[in-house]
Parts: sequence; structure tokens; C-alpha cells
Amino acid sequence: IEADLERNRSPESQGGDGMPPQIMAETSRCMLWLHHAGLILFIGIFAKCRRFLTPNVDLQCQWIGQVLQGAVNIEQSRLVTAADLAWFTGPVVKGINPQRTALHAMAIEMEIVIPIYDANNQLLDDGPGRGTLFYYDPHSKEYTGQLDVLKGWCGRCHGISKVIYMDAIHTQSGRPCFVEHYSPYYDLRERFFMTLTAFDRLFPEDRRKERTFVIDRGIYGLAPISASADSLDSLITWEKDYRGDGWTDGAPAVKFVRHRTKNNAKTLRAYRFECQESPWSRNGKVRRIIVRATNPKGKAIQVSVLCTNTAMAVETAVWAIFNRWLQENNFKYLDRHFGLNQITSHASIPLAAKAGELKDRPMESRGHRDLANGLRATEARLASRLLARQKAHRRLAAVQADLTIIEAKIIQLGERTESAQQRHDLSKQRTSRRQCRTATTKAIEGLDKEIADLDTQGEELQARLTAMLKDTSRLQALVAENYQLLDTRAKAVFDALRIVASNMFATLAVPFRRIYGNHRNDHVLLRMLTRADGFVQCVDGTLHVQLWLKGRYQKKQVAAFKQFLAETGESINQTFA
Repeated sequence: IEADLERNRSPESQGGDGMPPQIMAETSRCMLWLHHAGLILFIGIFAKCRRFLTPNVDLQCQWIGQVLQGAVNIEQSRLVTAADLAWFTGPVVKGINPQRTALHAMAIEMEIVIPIYDANNQLLDDGPGRGTLFYYDPHSKEYTGQLDVLKGWCGRCHGISKVIYMDAIHTQSGRPCFVEHYSPYYDLRERFFMTLTAFDRLFPEDRRKERTFVIDRGIYGLAPISASADSLDSLITWEKDYRGDGWTDGAPAVKFVRHRTKNNAKTLRAYRFECQESPWSRNGKVRRIIVRATNPKGKAIQVSVLCTNTAMAVETAVWAIFNRWLQENNFKYLDRHFGLNQITSHASIPLAAKAGELKDRPMESRGHRDLANGLRATEARLASRLLARQKAHRRLAAVQADLTIIEAKIIQLGERTESAQQRHDLSKQRTSRRQCRTATTKAIEGLDKEIADLDTQGEELQARLTAMLKDTSRLQALVAENYQLLDTRAKAVFDALRIVASNMFATLAVPFRRIYGNHRNDHVLLRMLTRADGFVQCVDGTLHVQLWLKGRYQKKQVAAFKQFLAETGESINQTFA
């Protein structure tokens, strides 16, 4: 029987519609021990997604299954038992190098990414084509390699660094639905509209308008906000540099309360809001909403929210941006449990090869920048020397005044014998002051010479700076310096599969969270359940899967497991009726 099992586990014997055809017949003769038996919980979801994961559907399902089992990148796939994984995902490709080769071959044709997100959309009730409110936020991945790549702001290290930008879009419920990858060549104000063009491909043509995007930061500026006010889509963001002076006492205000659960699903926390709305002074088409918000601890803040959606209710717009932490928390979850922050591929492309696809713009030339920096340094040095000379002149005047006083006292004492000691002390002070006067005079002479040299140097730098052209082609400058662009095509494919895996897990998390009612560790328990090994056996035409969980569990947890498995089993039975 073991020999038969090895034969039946080969990729050629697997089916393509979710439930392997051999498993029912094979397990009617014996009880199988399978690694990753918890994947049976996803079998119905796999069947739903397989219709959209084309081409290479089996390999994509394999990678989704590996991510769900904790192997968030190809290098970690050695931790997964491929033969057992094949029972649930279909034929598998064994070995790291063959998988890498297949991924890069798949990534050359970028059209494969959109079908993956189409499959992901089947798991979202408020995804593209269904929902109208989305969260948009750039997520940065720091690059620590040796290539000369462009730098940008990295929120993780709170500074400028080599980065890859992953501009992510989440649904109103906080589920990820799209990620676009960029180098720092473009800033967010440009990338936002570029990303929306790609995001449109997930929508039916008649629904690519009247959407609202919540952006927490980075979109500040009159031009992009005004562009959003004139477009078919809307924008919600913060007003930059709001000074807390927009509230009008006695004016009408909209008041409302929103609740969020604590770790215990039955415990609610209340957030209270007061809002006043008026047209934005910089653009009358934009709504300015002044918000006074009070958290459950009684701490109050006042902020200003800008909204270009003229039809949206004040309560909806305000709560949408205050509830943005749905997206922020999901970023942390995607990084930790699904490997979104993994680089996936170290391939790069010379920027010169992509120059024709990039929008050029003028920038300050390196020579002009170096001269300007040199001039500023010279002027700073000159200012410090002038200040030092001024202080030296004051010190010289003070020393000269002391000498005058000392000379007068010596004259007053005359040649009297009883004043010999005083005359001696005054003579010492006079000598000291004369030495100080001499040193200060020499210092002033040195400062005068240094100031003259710096003044001449500054005039020369200013003349050269005036004669030099300030602007140059940014592309030409980057090409001349041999800059590289990280090739993110493989990462884009694998990140899309990671997004699918995360939403498959979230699909199971919704009923389990309802059953268990404890938000502190519900995702941990569900992850253990879905990654469990177990026994599989077919008895009287029914497939029985017994999951083998490590550890000890409370009665409430065991009861939650049983209820969840019963409901999930019924759902699977309906899917494969």
C-alpha cells in the first residue's frame, strides 16, 4: 500500500479542481497520515480561486499553500512536505531552484498579476466592483544591498534609505486588494494617479468612477487635491499644518459615536466626534471638516479633514479616516505572517534600459549643487569669522580700558615705600594685560586675512555659480551615474499570491472570530489549526480528516474548534456536493 501511495502522490495522479481524485479511493483502504492536513479547511476556497489563477494555476496554488503553511518565500519551501501538499493544492514543483526559475519565467509576462488579483477579489465582499471606499497607503521595504539604487523616505527606519515602495489599496473593511511596486523615482503625488490607472483593470468599465480613496499622508499639496476634486474619484486626507483654529463656537455641529471592540468581542469602546463643515479656503470644491474627537480614555484632539466627495455624509468621511488603522494593522500582519516585506528577487535592471518608459523632469545638476553647497559653507565660515573678529575687538577694547585704569593707579601710588607691594601687583596685572592686548591684536590681524580670503573665495564661487546652468535632465544624470532599478516583477507576482493567501486565511478567520469571541489570540489558534498535520480516511463514501494539534487547550477553545470545524465541513460539503 505504501508503494501505491507514493505512486498516487505523484503530480501526474493529481486532479485540477481542488479535491484530488485519488484521495477518496486510496483512503478507503487505509488511514493516511498527511502533513499539512489543515489545508483541507481551504479546499473550498481553493476551488473558488482556481478558475481565475491562469495560467500555471497548479504552481500558483502550490505557492499559496506554502505561504498558508508558513513558508512565506521560496527559500522556506524546504520546510514544507511537497508530496503531502499536493493532495490539497494539485501538482507541485519540488526544489527551490526549479521554483525560482518558474517564478521568474512567470513574472516576465506581467498580465499574470491581474488574474491573481481577480481571484483575490472573489474573497472580498467590498472589493473592486463591489465597494466604493478604499484605503490607499505606501508601504516601504528597505533595500540593504550594494546596488546603486534610488533612495526615498522609509517609515520603518524613520529616515532616508534605499527602498522599494509598495503602494497598497485596502477595502473599507481593511482587507488588501491590490499592491503596485515602484522605485523612488516617482513620489506619492505622482504614483497615486498611476496606481489608480492599474487598479481600474480590476473594475468593470461602468464602475471605474465615483470611488473614494482615503490617504493618511503624503498626498499633501494643492495640485493633487485639486486634481482629485476635478476627477471622477474622490479623496479624503488630513489638512497639513492645521493649527487648531478652525472651530467656531456656537456654529452648528454634527455629533456621532462609533464603537470598536476590545479583545473581548462583547466589550465595546466608544469614540465620540463633533464636526463642523465649510468650504476649504484654498479650493472651494473641497470640503473642510473640523473634527473634535474624544477617545474612550477621554483624551480629545482637534484635526482638519479634507474631502472631495460632495455627496458623502460627514460621519462616513470622518470615521473612514479615523478608522485607517485597519490598513496599518494589516500591514504589520502581512509583514509578519505572509512575508510581504520579503524582497523575493535580487534581480536588477540598469536605469538606462528603462529610460524611455520614465517621465523625465529637470533637476539641479550635481555640479551646481556642489558649488551651491560650497558657497553656503564658505558663507557660514565667513559669518563665523566676522563674529569672531567682532568679539575680538570687544575683548581688545576691554583690555585697553583695564590698562588705562592700571596705569592711573600706578601713577597715584608714586614712589612711596609703603605702596611697594601694591605697585608690584599692579605691574604684574599691567604685564598680563599687555600680553593679552598683543595676542588679541595678532588674532584680529589673522581674522582680517582669513575674512579677506573667504570673501574672495565666496565671490569666485558666486561668479561660477551664476555662469553655470542650474537644471539638467534627471534621467541623464542618473544614467550617467549608472543607477539601477530593482526588478520587482517576481516580487509583484509573489506578493499578489501572498495577498490571496492572507484573504483566504481572513475568510476562515471571520467565522472563527465570531465563534471564539476572543480577539487576543483567535488568529493564533486558527493558524495552528490550518497548519496542523492529521489523519485522513474515507469511510462509506465520506472523507474523515482528524487534525493533530500540539499543545493543551481550554474547554472553551476546544468547543470553538469543534463548532468551527463542523460549520467549515458543512461548507465544504456544499461546495463539492
